[in-house]
Amino acid sequence: TIFVAEKAKKDAIRKVEHVSDLLVDAVNGGFEECFINEKRIELEIRALAATVTQFIKQTDQWLLATHFINTAIKVLISFFYYRYLLISYLFIIYLINFILFCLCGYTLSA
Repeated sequence: TIFVAEKAKKDAIRKVEHVSDLLVDAVNGGFEECFINEKRIELEIRALAATVTQFIKQTDQWLLATHFINTAIKVLISFFYYRYLLISYLFIIYLINFILFCLCGYTLSA
């Protein structure tokens, strides 16, 4: 009976060790899965951060380009406006010269 009890004790210890190994494997598998998911999420965050950085750079480039276009349009508008004013002033001087010539016989120099 001592031999049978000793055998049963060893068998129980083996079974407990086996169950313990299975539990450790299950817990380790869960941690491994969490670790893999964490790495995946980190990679996705890095990719998203790179995409956001690229969009920020593109937005800055678009803003700079629109600023240059806006400035160019303002310069062109100013140029044509002052050209219009100059032509208007020259036309007024021409009219005054014409009127003075018709009335008095002399002109202003432009």
